[in-house]
Amino acid sequence: MKVTLKKIILIIVCFILCACSVKNENTLTIDENGKVKYNVLIALDKSLVESLVKTNIIKTTKNEDIGDYVSKNLKDDYLDGFIKTEYKDEEYVGNEYLYEVDNLEEVTTDSNVAVILNKNSIVNTKLFTKKNGIYNANFLYNLNDKYNYENVDFENTFTVNLPVKALSSNADTVLNDGKTLVWNIKNGESKAINFKFTFQNVKSYISLGLIIFDIIIIIIFIVILIVRRKRKKAYEKEII
Repeated sequence: MKVTLKKIILIIVCFILCACSVKNENTLTIDENGKVKYNVLIALDKSLVESLVKTNIIKTTKNEDIGDYVSKNLKDDYLDGFIKTEYKDEEYVGNEYLYEVDNLEEVTTDSNVAVILNKNSIVNTKLFTKKNGIYNANFLYNLNDKYNYENVDFENTFTVNLPVKALSSNADTVLNDGKTLVWNIKNGESKAINFKFTFQNVKSYISLGLIIFDIIIIIIFIVILIVRRKRKKAYEKEII
């Protein structure tokens, strides 16, 4: 009991003395070909890692030990089915998770769906509703019962990257001409994440671009033929 109490006191003291933080970044990317990537990064800053090592909560500063701590204590069970890799940069150490779908239609339905992103694994789950060519995302990110650690700053964000400007959204921040949407989620809150987009404009631009490209190729080919004919006639006159 004394050892446990001592550890608790040390943790509290370490957290107060250092600006400890945890990064929880969620990024959903849909490219122009309809490929979907959902990336989640959960990482501890190095000052927090040092505090946890000093109190023997984490055995060492090795990525493997830190990754195990993240998995067990920061509740990553909702990421089952994701590809998990170790993450490390100059400031943070933790785990990175990736889920990929080759075709957006695989995670799309014509029925209305609402998805809680961090409750159960979203693998093989329908994420979008599609009607009249418009994709609608109705997500919920719930932090009511997660990451409630005192004196630790949690950076919780959800970012969506689209190949086109979103038709509408309730994002906190809109970047990249409306193609990048960012939601900031506070600990203890449940946040709705809604956005709509369509690929019709992208397909139209691609089709138009291909048509223009074909026309340019044809024009170049015709010009080359004309130039060759003129050179041939000029050469024949010189011979005569």
